[in-house]
Amino acid sequence: MIKITCLILLMLSFGKYGFTQTANYKTISIDSPEILRKNIIKLQKINDIELLNKNVYEFLNLNKWNLKSIPLNTIESNAIKHFSLHDNFLEKIPHDILKHLPYLSYLNLSRNDIILYESNELKHENLQVLDLSNQNMSKVNNLIPDVDVFDNNADDKYTRMIFDSAKMHLPNLKFLDLSGNDIATLLWNFNLSFPQLLRLDLANINGLILDPNFFKKIPTSLRVVHFENNYFNELNLPTTAELTELYLDGNPLKYFNVTSAKLEILSLSNCKNLHKIYLNTPYLRQLDLSKNNLHEKEFVMNYDVFRTLRVLLLDYNKFSYFFTLHDMQWLNELSMSYNKIRFFEPDSFKYLRFLKKLSLKGNEINNIETATFEGLDQLECLDLSYNQLTHLFPDWAFPLKKLQYLNVQSNKFPTISDIGIYSISNLQHLLVMNNNFSKVTTLELEPLPNFITVYLA
Repeated sequence: MIKITCLILLMLSFGKYGFTQTANYKTISIDSPEILRKNIIKLQKINDIELLNKNVYEFLNLNKWNLKSIPLNTIESNAIKHFSLHDNFLEKIPHDILKHLPYLSYLNLSRNDIILYESNELKHENLQVLDLSNQNMSKVNNLIPDVDVFDNNADDKYTRMIFDSAKMHLPNLKFLDLSGNDIATLLWNFNLSFPQLLRLDLANINGLILDPNFFKKIPTSLRVVHFENNYFNELNLPTTAELTELYLDGNPLKYFNVTSAKLEILSLSNCKNLHKIYLNTPYLRQLDLSKNNLHEKEFVMNYDVFRTLRVLLLDYNKFSYFFTLHDMQWLNELSMSYNKIRFFEPDSFKYLRFLKKLSLKGNEINNIETATFEGLDQLECLDLSYNQLTHLFPDWAFPLKKLQYLNVQSNKFPTISDIGIYSISNLQHLLVMNNNFSKVTTLELEPLPNFITVYLA
């Protein structure tokens, strides 16, 4: 990090009990990426595969070795915990080899020729991560006859694409990745094969409909399912079993209805046809509705009071103004970046009294009134970057008593004084890059709070 620390002003003051001397420091920084990353509003995933794998050191890498098989007794070790056979030509899971790797915890078999609709034997007591994603489908297509029309009740090509786990028993498996394979459903004994499974990845499986019995087949331990980038058009989920996280990004959903007393994270990003959402999720904590072409006049979302909702993402939609969010008074983080917002409804933030982070980045805001942010007494982070602001009056930030981070980069302010921030007594980080400054003077910096950092690049 490159920093230039400047002593702007040395203040002498006389207190009640005698002479005191206080140094007033400001910091000028030309390195802003770290503070920018720290204040991004995003979903905080609970069960992340990286957390399990971050301390793995005993690694055997046979990626891209053009392997079609592995001779028996060639690999034997009590130390290897991570074994990768990514991007080879294996047609079967090398289960005999795994007997000689008793402490293996991570097995990567992605991008091979393994046929997942046929029984593959795999038994291991300690395996925790199994990656079977993106198998070569060219051989599979020859095994299943083509059909002209998809019939939900017919024994056709799609409904016969069942992941066969009958001969698999992995009692300690936590993460299973089946993404990138054509899979219609799971076997009824799927839950017996993976009784401790936490996360199941089924992204890009060309899913057309969700098996009505899906949540009866999964183990009760399962907490996270990834269904991104499939072809689900409508989903009605009267139950999601014990799931706490559900990811449906990139589906052409028009209608979505879910009932769950367990769900905490729901991601519906990039579902560009989405118009109607019904959420009976009393314990939902994080909701992502970004990149959906949502407009305040066309979008319908029915829900009970969001007593537990803490993070709401509405980025990259088509909202033209900031509307009042009722029944979300416990929200901590809200992002409406890259919409078309130009103005705010009166009392827009009246109910958001616990909001700590707000991003309005990349909109068309050109003015902020004194009462605009009324009610945001707890706000600590505000992002107004990439808007059309040229001048703000000194009283615009009066309601923001606890503001510590303010990003106004890429606006049209001619000077720092035009930002109107001298009343923000707790401000610690001010990002002003890419405005119309011709210079920055010590006179402009002098009224800023003590120990603030001003980011100029």
